[in-house]
Amino acid sequence: LPILSDRRMTRGVVVAYALLILMGVVVVSFPGLLEVLILRKFEGNSFQDRNQRFAATIELVAAAPWLKIMFGHGPGSYFSLGIQPAVSVYLNFLRDLGVMGVLSYLLLAAYALLNLFVAKDGLGRALFLSYLVVLLFFVSTPIYFLPHYFLPLLLYRLRVVRGTRSEEHTSE
Repeated sequence: LPILSDRRMTRGVVVAYALLILMGVVVVSFPGLLEVLILRKFEGNSFQDRNQRFAATIELVAAAPWLKIMFGHGPGSYFSLGIQPAVSVYLNFLRDLGVMGVLSYLLLAAYALLNLFVAKDGLGRALFLSYLVVLLFFVSTPIYFLPHYFLPLLLYRLRVVRGTRSEEHTSE
């Protein structure tokens, strides 16, 4: 791991490791939590329900006029359409924002991941890993709050840009 190869760990890396250890302790301390979070998804008719939601979303998008396919039905459209939310954030984006919205989201996510991947400090690396986990989490959950997930990335990018500008001013 590149984080472990640094001679000096920054506070951000120490906090990230502390949070990972804390999460491990919580999961080990409460075995029922692991069952509720992961194992119950495969019990009963949960799998069948997830398949039905997936199929309903795909059928809705496929039957929609081209304008709705391209730009979606609008945020939170499952309320107005009277259907359950899809099983994935990406499927919800497809229904709510259309193909253009999904592509815009994926481009923004790729841009943010690329910028965090090339970051040379521990905070950038920690944000890269955490954002990658969030993107993978979106595959299996219908819950999304865009500002909540993007605000740390935008603040980090602003910090990097300001740091670069201040370095340019001091070198002149």
